[in-house]
Amino acid sequence: MTANAAARPSKSGPGVTRPSNLPLSEAEFERLMERIGPFEAEPEIAVAVSGGADSLALALLGADWARARGGSVVGLIVDHGLRPESQTEARQVADVLHQNGIGSRVVTWTGEKPRTGIQAAARDARYRLLADACHEDGILHLLTGHHAGDQAETMLLRAGMESGFRGLAGMSLIQSVSGFGTSGVGPSWPRLLRPLLSVEPQRLRATLQDRGQNWIEDPSNKDRRFARVRMREALAGDIQTQVETAGRIGAIRAKEEATVARFLARYAQIYPAGYLVVEAAAFGDAPMELRSAGLARVLACIGGRPYGARGPGLANLTASMAGGLTRVHTLGGCLVAPISEQQILICRESRNIERVPIGRSDDAALVADWDGRFRVRLFGANSGTLGPLGAKDGRKLGPGRFAIPEVARRSLPALRDENGLYAVPHLGYWREKDFQGTVQMDFLPRYPLVPAYFAVALAPSDPI
Repeated sequence: MTANAAARPSKSGPGVTRPSNLPLSEAEFERLMERIGPFEAEPEIAVAVSGGADSLALALLGADWARARGGSVVGLIVDHGLRPESQTEARQVADVLHQNGIGSRVVTWTGEKPRTGIQAAARDARYRLLADACHEDGILHLLTGHHAGDQAETMLLRAGMESGFRGLAGMSLIQSVSGFGTSGVGPSWPRLLRPLLSVEPQRLRATLQDRGQNWIEDPSNKDRRFARVRMREALAGDIQTQVETAGRIGAIRAKEEATVARFLARYAQIYPAGYLVVEAAAFGDAPMELRSAGLARVLACIGGRPYGARGPGLANLTASMAGGLTRVHTLGGCLVAPISEQQILICRESRNIERVPIGRSDDAALVADWDGRFRVRLFGANSGTLGPLGAKDGRKLGPGRFAIPEVARRSLPALRDENGLYAVPHLGYWREKDFQGTVQMDFLPRYPLVPAYFAVALAPSDPI
């Protein structure tokens, strides 16, 4: 453990907490929390705590804030299991929280770990585990310790990847995270909140020093093999300029996303079976930028992917929709097909969808995020597989009571055992004599059609 804080005075911009070696006050933190409200009268919040200075400072500040309102905080600690000492470190973090009167819970990433892309896989696992824990405990708000330095690094990394102005807006104060917990209560969307995005990291260390609280330094934060570490060194303390720029770009992104959300709410109809119908004339007549942004969001949602399509493929499909779609297109794992002169159907392709093996689940519910689209909960299911229905069985079963189009039926989740197909809930099909269990399949895409609005961390000093 260490407790060394850097002290460096520098300028501050509008909406940015003043960078210095001063601890973050309770009044300042209260104003930061006001920007990410509303909260219930006696707020229950979760804080992702790694034991590092940023998340630990957030946990202590968040606990004071919640207690003052009759609420409570739980620290969620993720043990990735990537290093031999990770379990011991997780217990140490739990002990620190306990000493400060904060309850905690350790969630563990189990199973085989990938050999490549380990940081990205660990990040995805971390958010999934955190969302699951919130879902199981009925907590609506998940706070993370991302700060101004993280925002600056994110912006520069995305600039290097040529991610466009949406990427250059950096991280939003508020984001939705899909929860797939085992409580069986139903789909959950805890809000991911980043109240410290405008706070420079040295102030968080000063906050801990002021309380006499040590923290854990993660050795990976100094490993130059990782792009973020090299980016942090390149910034050399010049964080504010990057963060203020991200704030200005974020204000533009927020306006665009609000426009796209209104457009989709008016002209797109989404169905529980995981497909969507849009009004052809509205999409064809819309400005190219609006049509492109709306289409990218639709493809991400229906395709079960975290990001929308982009590049020449999106540009070509956007242009085709302007003149009236005349044939079936594929993009982003989706089929885009005209079903009449007035309507266009967008559904998941049935190709490249994983068939997941399942064991019999008599004693406990089996819960899975299938294909990034459906939350599946099974109890008493037969041993077999969970996979797409397919064209042959889709035609055989027909449209079902909800009149699902044939092309959309192909990618519906279906259960099979050694005797073949035994359950397709969306079509109302059950092989009655062979199955007496319970199945719940909710369309809960990894990327919702209209996500939480992009909340800008800074108020730009210059007019847009």
